[in-house]
Amino acid sequence: MEPEKKNIGDFEFSDMIISKNSYLNNGEIKSFFKGVPGNDQKIVPIPEEYNNDVKNLINIIEQTFLTKGNFRSDEGIRNFPMAMSIKYEGISYRIADMNDVQNQTWFLRRMPSKMSTLQQIGFPQNYIDWILAPEQKSGLILITGAQASGKTTLASTLLTERLKLYGGHAITFEFPAEMPLQGEHGDSGFCYQTEINGEIALAAHIERAYRFANPNIIYIGEIRTKHAATEVLRMALSSSQQIVIATLHGQNIVSALERLVNWANEMDGVNGYKNLADTLLAVFHTKLELTDNSKILHIPELLLAPSGKEERISISSNIGDGKISQLQGIINSQQNRIKMADDNVVEFK
Repeated sequence: MEPEKKNIGDFEFSDMIISKNSYLNNGEIKSFFKGVPGNDQKIVPIPEEYNNDVKNLINIIEQTFLTKGNFRSDEGIRNFPMAMSIKYEGISYRIADMNDVQNQTWFLRRMPSKMSTLQQIGFPQNYIDWILAPEQKSGLILITGAQASGKTTLASTLLTERLKLYGGHAITFEFPAEMPLQGEHGDSGFCYQTEINGEIALAAHIERAYRFANPNIIYIGEIRTKHAATEVLRMALSSSQQIVIATLHGQNIVSALERLVNWANEMDGVNGYKNLADTLLAVFHTKLELTDNSKILHIPELLLAPSGKEERISISSNIGDGKISQLQGIINSQQNRIKMADDNVVEFK
C-alpha cells in the first residue's frame, strides 16, 4: 500500500517564502514557512516531503504572473502587478514577488478557505451590535491598522455579516482578491468579487458599478493612492442606502484619516475634508496579538459617528475644519464609554 500523499496545505502556517531556485545542488531547501504554531515569527525550512508542492507552486506562480502581466506600462518598471492571487490544492494564496541579489522570490500569504463570523474572529459583541444595527445603513466604514493587523479579515467579515443579515448584493474591487467572498451569503445576499488592474482604473469600475449595478455594499480592498482615496469618498457621498467599506494603513486612527484626506485633497482640493466629514460612519483600528496557537484580534481604537447625534456633529465639524487631530479626545471618550457600558449597551450624546 502506497503511503498517503502529504499536501502542503496539511501543514499549519500563515506564510510561505519561495525562491525560484529553491534547491541547491546538495538539495538544501531555500524556501520557508512562517507563522508555524509554536515558532512565533521564526521562519521554518519547508520539509522535504513538500518538495513537489513547492515545485508545482513555482510553476503555477510563473504562469500566473505571465498571464496577468503587463498591467503597468511605466517605462523602466517591470510589467507585473504588485500582488496576485492563486489557488493550489484548494487553498488560496496572495502572492507578491521581489528580486533579491540571488533569486526571484515570492511571498505567499495563506488565505482562509471560508469566512468566519464577527464573533469567531474576536470582534467585541457591543461593537457588533452597533455596526450591524438597522440605523447604520449608509456611509463610510474604514478599517485601519498596520501591516498584517487583521484589517482585511475584519472588513471582509463585516461585509458578509451585513449580507447575511440584510440581504442585497455587494461588489468588491480588490488588487488582488484575497478572502473567499464570491457567492451567496445567507438566504438573500450575494457578493460579486472582482480584481482590478490597479487603483488608477478604480474610478471607471466604481462608476459603472454604481450606475448600472446599484450595489448595497461597495468594498475597496485597500486605499493606497490618491485615486482610491478620492473615489472612496465620492462613492460614500452618492447614496443614503449604501455602505462603503475600505481598509487603510495607519498607526492610529488620526494618522490614517490625515493620510486619507491628504490624498483626496490632491485630486479634489480641500473638498477632501468636507467629503470625509459628510460620509464617515465608523473607523475601527485593528491589532493582532500572536500566540503560539492563534491570532487574537484587538480594537485598541475606534471612532463611531452615529447619525443625528451631538457627537456626530462634533466629529463632522472637526474634520470639516481640517482639525482631524482634535478627534483624539472623542476617540478616547468613546473607547472608555464602551468599555464601561453595562449589558453591551452603548450610549451616545
